[in-house]
Amino acid sequence: MANLLKKLVITCVLLGHQIISSQESVPCLTDEAKPGSCVDIDHCPFLRELAQATILSTQERALLNRRVCGPRKVCCEEPSGVTLNLPTSSTPASEIRVPIVAARTAISKKMTLPDTTVCGPDNLGDRIFGGNKTEIDQFPWTVALEYRNKNPPSVDCGGSLINTRYVITAAHCVQHVRKEDLIARLGEYDLESDLDCDGPDNCNLEVIYAKIAEIKIHFKFRYKQNDIALLKLQNALPEDYYDYFLPICLPQSAELEENLFIDRNVTVVGWGSTGNETRSRFKMQTDLVTTSVEECQNDFQLALVAQKVHPNHICAKSATELKQGTCGGDSGGPLMTSVNGNWYLIGVVSLGPPCGKSTLPGVYTRVTSHMSWIKENLVN
Repeated sequence: MANLLKKLVITCVLLGHQIISSQESVPCLTDEAKPGSCVDIDHCPFLRELAQATILSTQERALLNRRVCGPRKVCCEEPSGVTLNLPTSSTPASEIRVPIVAARTAISKKMTLPDTTVCGPDNLGDRIFGGNKTEIDQFPWTVALEYRNKNPPSVDCGGSLINTRYVITAAHCVQHVRKEDLIARLGEYDLESDLDCDGPDNCNLEVIYAKIAEIKIHFKFRYKQNDIALLKLQNALPEDYYDYFLPICLPQSAELEENLFIDRNVTVVGWGSTGNETRSRFKMQTDLVTTSVEECQNDFQLALVAQKVHPNHICAKSATELKQGTCGGDSGGPLMTSVNGNWYLIGVVSLGPPCGKSTLPGVYTRVTSHMSWIKENLVN
């Protein structure tokens, strides 16, 4: 990071940016015209993590360069530990009107996450390997990802709807996929039926086959660390989408973000192998229990499995000796837990032991470790 920060200082000097103290900030607009504050890079967690990455892509370097606003300073949307240095009354009105208007326009482009009155209701319906079929209207935020660059097209990964425009999935599911070749199937249950029913008078709404406008992979995705990505739907769902296409809740509160969710009953949902076939026709669920990262790593070491577990992972396994867990096709799907009557997305299916052949834990991307990145990238 030292070398990169040195480059930032040199770049700023050459550009002649104004120096400001490290404990205060001035308003600025990011490269995407979003309102921010010009602060020391240490006060901007998102860009600091990016600068600390061992390997940076051309796009990531360009992003950092565009955000430079002074020596060691970057234009940050959500700075921490700084005091905003607002313009004084002596500043001519003509100089402050334009930034204020621009800021209001930019704010409208920032998407929010739904609250618990909308997301993750835990009252739908009365299960993946060792699992059972879900009710047809259960876990309606679960998304089936169809790959149309295959012949025939197939559902090979899952995802989770989080608002009217975005789906969370695993980065390895979309790493080498063009957005034109990917379809998000919303409201899906039976992959082989156009209309999902469990009786003559109980049918789901018609499945939405949503095209993808953008695939955004976490900038620090390396070998299934930070294995998370956002899919932006080409068209936003209508405002009344929560009548059926409900989103799952994300752990936004400080209390939930700090929760490690150890020894927690959790559920995984997807269309992966059931042990007898390459893919399940129906949406399946299985119930697991989470373990600590330390216990998880110890399980792998005792089994002589060379699997490294990191703090930004979360592990879950069967509470019994049954060989339950995720299989091929479940990747990217949700690891969920119920809190006070709402389902929360706390993990994204990432990797695990051979399907149905082990009681070792599965490893999931920890959502709470990536909340800043998620919120930073929810752009309308």
